[in-house]
Amino acid sequence: MTFLDPCNDWAFKRIFGSRESAPVLIGFLNDLLHGGRPVVEKVHIIDPYLPSQIKNLKDSAVDVRATLQDGSEVLIEMQMLPVAGFCERVLYNGAKCISSQLGRGMNYTRIRPVTVITVADCVLLPETDAWLNHYTMREKRRNSPWPVSGIEIVFIELPKIKLDEMPASEPLHDWLEFLKNATQWHTMPRKVTNTAVREALRLAKQDNLSTSEAHIMTRRQLYRHDQKNMILHARNEGRMDIARALLARGMSEAEVMELTGLSKLELSRAAPPKVAPRVKRKRSTKA
Repeated sequence: MTFLDPCNDWAFKRIFGSRESAPVLIGFLNDLLHGGRPVVEKVHIIDPYLPSQIKNLKDSAVDVRATLQDGSEVLIEMQMLPVAGFCERVLYNGAKCISSQLGRGMNYTRIRPVTVITVADCVLLPETDAWLNHYTMREKRRNSPWPVSGIEIVFIELPKIKLDEMPASEPLHDWLEFLKNATQWHTMPRKVTNTAVREALRLAKQDNLSTSEAHIMTRRQLYRHDQKNMILHARNEGRMDIARALLARGMSEAEVMELTGLSKLELSRAAPPKVAPRVKRKRSTKA
């Protein structure tokens, strides 16, 4: 038995946003937003994942959007790679979600709060070491909340998580174990006791995929690897350019290696080739 990579954006939507995903989504939201308390009892998944929708990958949305029993909405996205302007995009999507609730002539009191959740398989907030960040609207001096519920933004950054330092009693422990390690499992692990996570694993079985679904998942995984390699290549080229500039300014190789993190071999590739000075030949004089 093998499981899909839940950090593949299409697999994430299949697991959390399909017609069968309500118990998974309810469990995840209760563990993430309410400390495991059964506050969320019912969800209506908007635009659920359907195999028939995966024919045109470029024009298909992969976000999970759902309405809760109190009318509030959640918007969940799996972000596989860091991109410029992502935080601005999160804010825009949340505002757009709120504005879409009202039709022409409808009263503003009908607006319901929106929670935008990003699960990131990359670091999006390098200024903090915290793997979980929850932002709300509050008054700056008194730290009091805005009079009505508006937009809340939640970030989970998987690379920052150290599972061996997290108690198993943490409500999100099994979810994080699933998100980070599912592809390494070949059976349903006994240590995962959260029933919603076990249901997520059932939906993540690769045996359940159709041929077209398996193909699209593979394409998304290849795209992810290609993008990661492009980012890595760009970073390496950037370090090389910096190293060349520093060497040209007369900085020693040891200092350049310390500043850029390049090895001696990598630095030798960055340094311009040394050209031996031309020796002027003496003209011979005839007697």
